[in-house]
Amino acid sequence: VPSPPPSPPPPASSGQVPSPPPSSSPPTMSPTTSPTTASPTMSPTTSPTTASPTLTPTVDVFVESSFADMDMEELASSTARAEFEDHYVTATAAAAQVDKSAVSIVDIRAGSVVVVSKIEVPEAEQESFAETAATSFAALLTTELAVLSDSYGGVSVTVVPAPPPSPPSSPAVVSISGNSAFAQGPSGALNLLAAVVATLVLLRGADEIAY
Repeated sequence: VPSPPPSPPPPASSGQVPSPPPSSSPPTMSPTTSPTTASPTMSPTTSPTTASPTLTPTVDVFVESSFADMDMEELASSTARAEFEDHYVTATAAAAQVDKSAVSIVDIRAGSVVVVSKIEVPEAEQESFAETAATSFAALLTTELAVLSDSYGGVSVTVVPAPPPSPPSSPAVVSISGNSAFAQGPSGALNLLAAVVATLVLLRGADEIAY
């Protein structure tokens, strides 16, 4: 005998809504980590080494510049004298090819106008400078001065020895009880001190006798 057919599914009851199929939640995405970039290692910057300037030894050369076309009366005012001195120092530095700070005026005197100045020149050029002072240097100085003023005229230059040092100031005069004591150097100071000590001793002895 054949097997009976399968039973049909039961009919859905009226008013009953079939359950929706289970929803599947979306997959959770893991956060993306950006790659870490290593900072480059900076090597320390070394500042360039500046070599110390080599100092050139210099010597002092004294020159006497004579302005035959000038007179001291032209330098009577302080303004005219200051301008002349500045022009002379500037022109002398340019002619000697040295810095302006290497030139200084020692003296200005009549005859017509004579300027004694000191120039710091390189030691290696001392001999050549002395040999050309009266020729090429004088010509260069005249040219440089003419650029600054046309009233100076020609200049004659000679190298002279260093001027002697200034004499010491005159000794002070000290008056004690109407008598003048001249303090002349160490001996004068010692004599004055001895006189003061002797006076103090005499005064103290007089006081002891009185008591």
